[in-house]
Amino acid sequence: MGRGETAVLNLPRMKGWDLIPLLLTLVLAGGLAWMGVRQLEGQPMVEIQTPEGQFVYPMSTDRYFPARGPLGTSVITIRDGQAWFESSPCQNQICVQMGHQHEPGQWAACLPNRIFLRITARREEVDVISQ
Repeated sequence: MGRGETAVLNLPRMKGWDLIPLLLTLVLAGGLAWMGVRQLEGQPMVEIQTPEGQFVYPMSTDRYFPARGPLGTSVITIRDGQAWFESSPCQNQICVQMGHQHEPGQWAACLPNRIFLRITARREEVDVISQ
């Protein structure tokens, strides 16, 4: 091609049946996005996963939660609509340094002690769930 010339692509024309996969993809993506937004609605909750089970608490109630893991007890604090690792027996203290979590989708974890907390939102009232 010389200078000043433009390229022309000869693409095949789309037919009616070619639009079906495109439309299905758009509908599926829209549905997944809608479901994702709905999961972030509702009362903020703290879900704590430990080797002993899963525990769910509302963010509106202040409390200290001693979470036992293989290294010892990690203390999780829920106060003023936030949750964080207050202390943990792990060596590097990365979980403590992760700071306060308060938005649905945020999380913090102490991997050596196998403790995981995440912020979710639930539509129904839950005091505590233990498995």
